[in-house]
Amino acid sequence: MKSFALGLSVFLVILGAYSSRKYQIEGKGVSNQEVLSQTQEAQEPDSSPTDSTSPTLPPTHTPTPKPTRPPSSSISAFVYPGASLKSQTTTSLALESNDDTDKITDWYKTKIEELGMNVKSFVTTRANDKVLNKLSAADGAREINVEISKQQGTSLVVISVGLKNF
Repeated sequence: MKSFALGLSVFLVILGAYSSRKYQIEGKGVSNQEVLSQTQEAQEPDSSPTDSTSPTLPPTHTPTPKPTRPPSSSISAFVYPGASLKSQTTTSLALESNDDTDKITDWYKTKIEELGMNVKSFVTTRANDKVLNKLSAADGAREINVEISKQQGTSLVVISVGLKNF
């Protein structure tokens, strides 16, 4: 019981730090769209009249970098391979698997990293044969929460996934 309380406490502290960071970013009024629009305006060529004797140089444009992986806003991207789908909505999944909880947790950690999510919280709680792992990650477009649980005396692992698009 103490390890569960400790795990829950760590999770809440990390969640509070994330909320504080999100508030600070939103409080400054900075968004990815504003920054991109400022960059695009700064790259437009100067259209002021020029002297006919001065040489005209072609405008230079720096291409906007494109992300290497498009962000996945679909909950179906978080279906654990080989798991049984118990229920699905546009923002949540309920799955079951007989795989090891560590293997499932590692798959979700890798998936979150592949999607470029940068705010992460991984809390692992294990008491006797009972397991409760919670993973949280977010970026500017979405937030994902994964809970992996296994009850004592069973091999069935329950996976709950929640996705929130901003």
